[in-house]
Amino acid sequence: MRKRFLSVMIAAMVSAPVLAVTPSAEAVSCSDRNFIAIVVVDNAPVHSNYYGSARIVARFDYGKLIHIDRLCINNFGNLWYHTDWPSTNGWIYRDYAEFYAS
Repeated sequence: MRKRFLSVMIAAMVSAPVLAVTPSAEAVSCSDRNFIAIVVVDNAPVHSNYYGSARIVARFDYGKLIHIDRLCINNFGNLWYHTDWPSTNGWIYRDYAEFYAS
């Protein structure tokens, strides 16, 4: 009886559908900004939206100065900066850039 129960449990676990959690495209909160940030890590990824799983559109070197025009907090509670200058339009995670000047 115990072996049968175990076999049924294993079969149920193996055949159970896998649920994939995908982030909502909506941000929890966004606001416009206008300041210069400095990239504080080397090879920092710049994403197509404010999620780490988003496509990487560029990479910034340590020390690069970038213009930040928008901040967003995604539905995981992570703060992202949007850069539109000098030639890259994308999102960089807040741990990769710091305020430099307004």
